[in-house]
Amino acid sequence: MRKRALLADDVLATYGARLPFTGRGQEIAVITDTLPSNRDLAAFWKANGQPVDHRRVVKIRTTHTKLPKPHGEESIDVEWASGIAPGATVRVYATGSLDLADFARALDAVIADARARPRLRQMSISFGVGEADLVRQQPHDLDILRRKFLKLAALGVNVFVSSGDEGARPQGAMPFAPRRLQTQYPASDPHVIAVGGTTLVLATDGSVISETGWTGSGGGISSRFTRPRWQEGVKRRTRPGRLVPDVSIAADPRHGAMVIFGGKRGAIGGTSWSAPVWAGLCAILNEARLAAGRGPVPYLNPHLYPLVGTACFRDITGGDNNGYRAAVGFDLVTGIGTPNLGELIARLA
Repeated sequence: MRKRALLADDVLATYGARLPFTGRGQEIAVITDTLPSNRDLAAFWKANGQPVDHRRVVKIRTTHTKLPKPHGEESIDVEWASGIAPGATVRVYATGSLDLADFARALDAVIADARARPRLRQMSISFGVGEADLVRQQPHDLDILRRKFLKLAALGVNVFVSSGDEGARPQGAMPFAPRRLQTQYPASDPHVIAVGGTTLVLATDGSVISETGWTGSGGGISSRFTRPRWQEGVKRRTRPGRLVPDVSIAADPRHGAMVIFGGKRGAIGGTSWSAPVWAGLCAILNEARLAAGRGPVPYLNPHLYPLVGTACFRDITGGDNNGYRAAVGFDLVTGIGTPNLGELIARLA
């Protein structure tokens, strides 16, 4: 069994993405509260055998307030989006905080840029809040954000959102209250791609020993949003509501990924790692479509769900998230499953 933290090439090989495409010419948006250090980015790229070119990362402040010090999340997002798609440009939108007003301002900046930049067609978001708490405390804000995600989907921007790292029962606003089954927002928004997590175990030669649903993978049934048409064919016997997650990829920190933070090498996990990996894979897919003379892929979910059970996805049938169990076909731990990007490109590009 492989003991070291995974590198970008390990992930690319596992998910059928070791291809003659690198996301070249594509742009990936990342929303986070602050900016990663250039030194950490350079060290990460060197460790992955990739060229050090800071033009690959464009840093954008969407606030006039002082940014907080780097805390690691920004490093995970940018390092792994750029590591999976080293030919792409990563545009980091630093909000200053994760307050909903600052988050909404950053979404507006991405929407404006996407209208002017036709290659900005994938985005990663690695945070969320319990949907029930948000509906109860700030329902108006949720409606504002929903309209912004609708605009992004209409523009063809695929927004990959981490489903959460506390399983199906995330901590609510009251820390001592009993944990309840709930999804997290914005993963539950019907216009994003919710990314769950798996426990991936590789052999020393890189082959997959096992892949099961990770206990921390957020998932469940939205209490706010109705079930989209593209989910009507799955989980028909469950109560109505948007199902989370849509897709998944490695997340378990026990078999996690390398990150450079504060000049030190470490290992990380969580769906905060999974979302930027998926955004990088989407950039590779869009480069392949461009090479085939086609435009960028439109909003992905209606095109992914018909591929349930095909070679495009590895069906994850074991594991649970303290609320639901992974099973044959779609489930509320890993969604459709984990990708085989080569097969996805054959179908969609």
